[in-house]
Amino acid sequence: MEHAAKFLQQTQTWSVQSAKKVLEVRRRFPRCSVPVALEVLRRNDEDPHAACEMLEEFRQRIRRSVSAEWDHFLHQGEEVFVAESALDTCDWDPRRAFLFARDLAIAVKKTRHLASQAVSHPSFSNQRFPIDAVVAALTVAKLQPKVALAVLFGEPPNWPAPAAGYAAPEAEEDSTCCIV
Repeated sequence: MEHAAKFLQQTQTWSVQSAKKVLEVRRRFPRCSVPVALEVLRRNDEDPHAACEMLEEFRQRIRRSVSAEWDHFLHQGEEVFVAESALDTCDWDPRRAFLFARDLAIAVKKTRHLASQAVSHPSFSNQRFPIDAVVAALTVAKLQPKVALAVLFGEPPNWPAPAAGYAAPEAEEDSTCCIV
């Protein structure tokens, strides 16, 4: 019951009818956020079938945008995983999904390219890292290919230094009083 109340609250309408339609959309697209599902329903006259068709077209457009970044460092079919990962990360938000999908595809390409150049690394093997491992490493590394490569090779990440001109944040002093 508490879960149902939270879900109704997310719809921001407290309408059971609206919540049922969102659930119909999320049955086909479970990672789609409630606000995106509501917006797609609104644009399609509250028709869940039409909303799902619109989301499917959106998914295909994201896949095509990822495919545009593909080259010999990526296997056929991996663009589907990258596109789905981008959509899930962005909660299917169209304002962020296209840019994030493109950035993720470019980061995968760069990470694979760096890995192919690391032939002398002791952890290197002739096999390429699977796409799910590369995407997971890039997620941890905030889309930084060199850091992701360190993660893939099992090394501590070498995070880039802060940009010049920006002071590193100072440690805050503990201003609380402690009586011993």
